[in-house]
Amino acid sequence: MIYNDAELSLDVNSRTKQMISTGIQFSTQDVNTARIIFTVTKDGERLPLSSVVGKLVMIMADGSRFVRNVDIVDKVEGVAQYVLSEDEIKHYGNVQAELNLYYTNEQSLSVHKFSFVIDQALIDSNITPVAEYYIDDFESLKSAIQEIVGEMNQTLAELEEKFSNLENIETKTGAQAKADKALADAKVYTDDHANRTDNPHEVTKEQVGLSNVVNSEQATKTEFTEHVEDNVRHVTSEERDKWNGTSDVARFEALGQLSLILKGSLYLKNDYNFFGYLSNGDHSNLATMEQNDIAKFGDAKAVTWLAGKDYVSVRSPKMYLVEKSDEGGNAVTPARTVYHSGNLTNHAIFTAAETQALTKNTKNKLTLLNNISSSFPAGSATAGTGAYKIPRSGAYFFQFTVRPTALTNANSVIRLGISRVRNGTTTEMDMQDIVASNAFQTGFYTGTFIYQFNQDDEITPWINPLNEDITIQAGTRYNIYYLGDTPTS
Repeated sequence: MIYNDAELSLDVNSRTKQMISTGIQFSTQDVNTARIIFTVTKDGERLPLSSVVGKLVMIMADGSRFVRNVDIVDKVEGVAQYVLSEDEIKHYGNVQAELNLYYTNEQSLSVHKFSFVIDQALIDSNITPVAEYYIDDFESLKSAIQEIVGEMNQTLAELEEKFSNLENIETKTGAQAKADKALADAKVYTDDHANRTDNPHEVTKEQVGLSNVVNSEQATKTEFTEHVEDNVRHVTSEERDKWNGTSDVARFEALGQLSLILKGSLYLKNDYNFFGYLSNGDHSNLATMEQNDIAKFGDAKAVTWLAGKDYVSVRSPKMYLVEKSDEGGNAVTPARTVYHSGNLTNHAIFTAAETQALTKNTKNKLTLLNNISSSFPAGSATAGTGAYKIPRSGAYFFQFTVRPTALTNANSVIRLGISRVRNGTTTEMDMQDIVASNAFQTGFYTGTFIYQFNQDDEITPWINPLNEDITIQAGTRYNIYYLGDTPTS
């Protein structure tokens, strides 16, 4: 649906209660589209609108009066709205309005008075609206009707009395004599009736409610005084004022004597804490939202557990481990970055299913490594080259398994190496020589070494046959395993 929206921000305070001229202007042709959107604040923050009924009072230029319920759009952010009805929009001219809030605990709050204008459209220039009086709440309407009926009955009684007096006009002297005799007779009758003890009207104990009185022992003066002074059973004025000033009490409902059920979201304000008491009378932090927008759980005063039925999921790209801290929670030892350690941490396993010819005295990149059996982190290994991007600085273990076809030389020397790209600079590194023999056709020859690399280094394996051209085939493998952080002194 389409609306002609007018946004209005109202602040609840006791300093400015004068009528606000909003500058809002609707037209008599804005039928069911003239919408006022209220944003309510208090003490500089959004006022929650839970457990509350909002009423908009409007007095039109022609004297018509409407009391309507507003729609609560966002209870947490304090947003409400009202769309003027077809009957209301036709009352053109200046409109005086006020937004009131009625809470379920019988408190009420005047938000603000304001005014806006309904302009008479040209097409409506020959239409004069009839004054109306409408209240959206049944009980308020009932009270208003009863008030009108009461005024009518009072007027009718006054008229009847005047007509009665006209029919009984007599002299002043005669009227005074009648009044004196009536007063004397009434006094005699009243005194006589008051002195009677024989229950002339036959009133029963059920009629006066005595049948509901239990004949039980009453508290003594001492017991009554002790009960009045019992501050455990009774709420003090300070406690009552504190509770009345807490709007979030309606968010909870009791579960037994020592538990509460939360009926909605609970927010922890910036730089506020949620504490738990320790057995020694001290307290330990359970949760904190610090000023620099860091969510903190636990502190150095108590052991903190994170427990789960099947697993505990920590969703973060990094974790920092501080081995020692002081009583204030400040790091004594520097924080170390902790990474995922599953599947033997960072690694890559490449295998070959094809053959590749290698040229003598040339650093041949291994294009036959077209299968990745396993790797971590995802996306760090590249099939077809054996390339691997180092995810974390530290020491790595390398294993080459070379399976050549038939060799010519009795002792064929094969050099294993790594091509490293760091910050755009490529470095060729000779790592190890292995010797293959033609005495064992299509044998497996393995070389291993350990080397330190930095995070984001890109490394690619190569093989350099030193004394003859060779061909390698399926069964050739290349594996990388992360061993741990680089040892420091």
